[in-house]
Amino acid sequence: MKIGNFALLFVILVIQEAAASHMLVYGDVTIDGRPAPVGTIIVAKIVDVEVGNCTTTEEGTYGILITTNESRYTPIDFYIGNSRAIQVVTFIPESVMMLDLDFTTETTTTIRKVEPPTTVVQEPGIIGRAISFTTNDGTIIGFIIVLVLIFYFIRDLL
Repeated sequence: MKIGNFALLFVILVIQEAAASHMLVYGDVTIDGRPAPVGTIIVAKIVDVEVGNCTTTEEGTYGILITTNESRYTPIDFYIGNSRAIQVVTFIPESVMMLDLDFTTETTTTIRKVEPPTTVVQEPGIIGRAISFTTNDGTIIGFIIVLVLIFYFIRDLL
């Protein structure tokens, strides 16, 4: 019985960690003022960890689905090779943002600032509500289940 409680507790904790949040970022992309060519690989990173990437299929445009467990308002940087975009966006789970990216290949010093992104607010459908339940309410329910399991485990020990 005690091993079963531990196994159930472990499964619940793994499921809790697996609930990642998503954000879609799209827009125009330029390199040295010119539209990025087809086949350009753009990588999104949070603290040097890749959280999304895309390969442009149309000259000068991109779209990246970012998937992470990071908290809200964590800064996201965009890269083409070793070149970092001038723009930075903050992570807002379950959102869609338009952000035009500018890259330079010249060696220059730039002062970066976080600009407020253009946010497209959409009323969530049934799928969006299900995702919201699994990421918000599911976390609370999982926490309550863990507390109940810990209570039963301690009771079994006594």
